[in-house]
Amino acid sequence: MRARKLLNRLGHEDTHEAKEKPPRLKAGVRNKLNTRITKLLKPTYFDKIPLQLIFDILEEFYVVPLQEDNTPWDGFLLGRQGRTSIALAPKSSEVNDGALTFYTPFVNASLVITWYKMQTGRYEVVAYVS
Repeated sequence: MRARKLLNRLGHEDTHEAKEKPPRLKAGVRNKLNTRITKLLKPTYFDKIPLQLIFDILEEFYVVPLQEDNTPWDGFLLGRQGRTSIALAPKSSEVNDGALTFYTPFVNASLVITWYKMQTGRYEVVAYVS
């Protein structure tokens, strides 16, 4: 019962009705995530894109970054500059089909990351949960 209340408070609906409706990330959780991500990126310049550190923050809130096929995100970011949007899902939506783990993405949230590699070789990184 405590786990269900915690997941609900973190923006994860855990009812039979939630299985019929796509999950939605609560605004309060989005705000908390963005506050933590902003604090992480406050130094602004990095030797590499701190993707794992951003993912660690998501994990603290039971949020999973996804690939296009709704499996956990597994990759890296390339290029001197770029922008990407990564789908997010509640950990509670996990479904195993034996070989793979799938999640149902939030309909109202994604992780947006923008990066630019300066002449010094360091990256300027901006990220937020939309």
